[in-house]
Amino acid sequence: MRIRVHERLTEETRERAELYVLGGMLEAEASKFEAHLESCEPCRGEVSALRAITGGLLLSAPEADPPPALRERVLERTRRKPFAVIPVGERRWQPSGIEGVEVCVLWVDGASERHTTLIRMQAGTSLPLHLHASTEECYVTEGDLRDGDVRLRAGDYVRFEGGTIHTVRSEEGCILLVAASLHDRYVQAPDGPDRVE
Repeated sequence: MRIRVHERLTEETRERAELYVLGGMLEAEASKFEAHLESCEPCRGEVSALRAITGGLLLSAPEADPPPALRERVLERTRRKPFAVIPVGERRWQPSGIEGVEVCVLWVDGASERHTTLIRMQAGTSLPLHLHASTEECYVTEGDLRDGDVRLRAGDYVRFEGGTIHTVRSEEGCILLVAASLHDRYVQAPDGPDRVE
């Protein structure tokens, strides 16, 4: 196989040299590039210059002790299971404060300030007017859901953007899988027209 030797560096050859020095090439690609370096002086010089720069950056970084809690946080993450299972028989449905509506919180992510929750609505119930602080995703797993003139059935998915204010109703009853912000709030109180601030 003939290996191309460059007379001068181009933008593409510089990028390949950078990728190689930073360890961003797959093993086979890196081996091929190393073979190219044996006979290409411009690329070899570029790699040498880049290594000097990156090595200098490492040496110029100030030494710092890790935060005291870092070790425990790292160990805690290694002890966690990479998945969580909530069997259907272990769902814990809780009153929502709205008659005929229950919730089962599956996951709360404090870092992103979001939650994943099942909402179970009895036939003829509504969620009061509420404001979405950020995007809400809703998947209808059973039954029906109505938002104005839009009627969703089991298997339908809807996304509400942040800032949306609306109310939803279920004629037949439903179970919804919802992923939303922890900062959503009612614009109307569940028991009346008063605004919730």
